[in-house]
Amino acid sequence: MPLTNRSLEDPISSTRRTDQPLVTVVIICYNHGAYLAQSIQSALSQTMRDFEVVLVGDGSTDDTPQVAAHFAEVRYFRQANGGMAAARNAGLAQSRGKYVVFPDAADRPLPDAPAAGGRSLRAHPESASGVGPARAPHG
Repeated sequence: MPLTNRSLEDPISSTRRTDQPLVTVVIICYNHGAYLAQSIQSALSQTMRDFEVVLVGDGSTDDTPQVAAHFAEVRYFRQANGGMAAARNAGLAQSRGKYVVFPDAADRPLPDAPAAGGRSLRAHPESASGVGPARAPHG
């Protein structure tokens, strides 16, 4: 799961606390409500606590809004179906974090994913993204 660095000035830290979250997890969803709760719960279970979760419902006609409503800590936005790129761009526009992670609704980032991506960025400061572990919904 790639962690995108919006600016390469600061290394990621699990202890940094400000009004602006360090990481924004942008989950996009088009009719993946069946997997969405697991994906959100996985995002909320990260070892690094300085983050926010933004969910973009990309014209879903399933139970995506109802699933999203169960998670008060998630900022949910709906839009007409525009495809993955448009949904990610909408999520990026709503994000407040210095770093942005883009798991899909069926992804389940492992608890150390953003922190691992941050370690990757620290080890390779010339990079624009780092990668952390995730598991497939059926694996």
